[in-house]
Amino acid sequence: MNPINGSLNTIRNRLWTRCTVVIGFAVLIQIAFNLSNHLLTVPTSSQVLVPAQKSEVKNGGRSEFNPVSNNSTGHAGLQDFSRQQRGQRSASDRASYPTWEIDSQFKDDVFTFVRIQYDSTGRARRGGQWSNDYPDCDWNFSVRLHELTSIKVDPNGKVIRLTDQTLFDHPFIYFSNINRMSLSESEVVSLRKYLLKGGFMMADDFWAPESWKHVYREMKRVFPELEPRELSRDHEIFNIVYEIQGTPQVPSIFAWNQGSTFEYWHGDPKGDEAPHFWGFFDKNDRLMALLCHNNDIGDGWEREGENKEYFKTYSERVSYPLGINIVTYVMTH
Repeated sequence: MNPINGSLNTIRNRLWTRCTVVIGFAVLIQIAFNLSNHLLTVPTSSQVLVPAQKSEVKNGGRSEFNPVSNNSTGHAGLQDFSRQQRGQRSASDRASYPTWEIDSQFKDDVFTFVRIQYDSTGRARRGGQWSNDYPDCDWNFSVRLHELTSIKVDPNGKVIRLTDQTLFDHPFIYFSNINRMSLSESEVVSLRKYLLKGGFMMADDFWAPESWKHVYREMKRVFPELEPRELSRDHEIFNIVYEIQGTPQVPSIFAWNQGSTFEYWHGDPKGDEAPHFWGFFDKNDRLMALLCHNNDIGDGWEREGENKEYFKTYSERVSYPLGINIVTYVMTH
């Protein structure tokens, strides 16, 4: 080979190598810059919800989470799926929420967020009460439970009635907005059987004394021989995973936007605006039912991406820690 040509080739190769390094370094700087801007504009749960952080990856066009990654951008990415809810809300789009594959060998061994559909009295008799905060509440909580714990979770959740044959396949059921709930006799029998056999119910979003009286009457139909007991703040529900700080009360984002921590449209609080957590216990002192009075914990799940301050004050501090505590308690007791 001509020595001159050989020298030119050597110089050319060195220049190409250096250019490649410079270009690659510039790309990395741009990615880091874009990421930092993104994190500044999106609320992150990393200050409180820190047991696990999983990065969002793409697989077949669907969002999943890498369980071995410590990339903290996963939290930021999760906030985007609720942004569609800002302002005048449109119909929920399942495709905009993360999902993941369930191992076919364990498809019947995952935790499923089960919402109970029920009938209501008065104007809400034909429905609507049970679906309060649905489906965004259910999808968001399922994502967070999957992201922040080692529990295997069904991303889609499920809606069933108490008379559904699959009720006994699930250890946890959720009721929302039960201030006018009306159970049929067959539903009363089924709920009683379910709870005594080891199931657990969480009832949320009912406010003021009149609502409590109604819920109390319905629950006494289920357990006429039992009286509810109010949980003290040292109960495991409040500290089994996360130590709940401050007052464990979540108002809806509508009440919060009005400067209130109480949902007054449910009725006169008659001087009692504090949250109450009522429990029904079996003969072995196992907590079977948790009634979250003067609370809208589900709104902290549903509305987590709509306002940064609301997210940090309620979703991050109360709704998610308490929800994860409750599920952990249910699965370990």
